[in-house]
Amino acid sequence: MKDKIPLIIIIVIVVAIVVLAIVFGGKKEGEEGLPEIEGLPEGVEIAEEIYGFSGEIKEIQDKTLLIQAKILMANPEEEATETMVKAKVTDKTRIAKLKFPEIPEGSTEPVYPKETEMSFEELKVGDKVDISTIENISENIKNGTEFIVNDVFIIE
Repeated sequence: MKDKIPLIIIIVIVVAIVVLAIVFGGKKEGEEGLPEIEGLPEGVEIAEEIYGFSGEIKEIQDKTLLIQAKILMANPEEEATETMVKAKVTDKTRIAKLKFPEIPEGSTEPVYPKETEMSFEELKVGDKVDISTIENISENIKNGTEFIVNDVFIIE
C-alpha cells in the first residue's frame, strides 16, 4: 500500500500538468493562429489619439484581420510609420466598398464615393482598407494588442 501512494501522486501530478498544458497552450492540434505582433519599437512616437488608419490586409482568420497599417506620428511633419496591427471585426462592424467617381477637370462640386455593402467573407488578403474605430486605439497599436473595428472600407 505504501508503494502505491507515491505512484498515485506522480500520476495525479502528470495528469494535472498535461491538462494545464492543453488549457493554457493556446492552440489546439492542427489549429493555426495569426502571428503575434510586437507593437512599435521603443522611441517611435505615434499620435496620442488614433481612431483610424489606412493599410493592407495581410492575413484573415476567424473575425480578425492582420493589417500592415500606416500610422500617423506624434509630430505631424514626420512621415507615417508602418506596423502590423490586429483588428477584430464584430457583428456591428460595417464593411463596405467605396468607389470614387472621376472628377471633371475644374469641378468645384463635392465628390462623394459610391458605397456598396459587403460581408466579412468578401474581404481578402491584399485588399487596401481604411479602418475606423469608436475608441482611441493608440495604446493598442503601441502595445501590439488587438482592437475592435467600427468600419472597414475597401478603397477602389
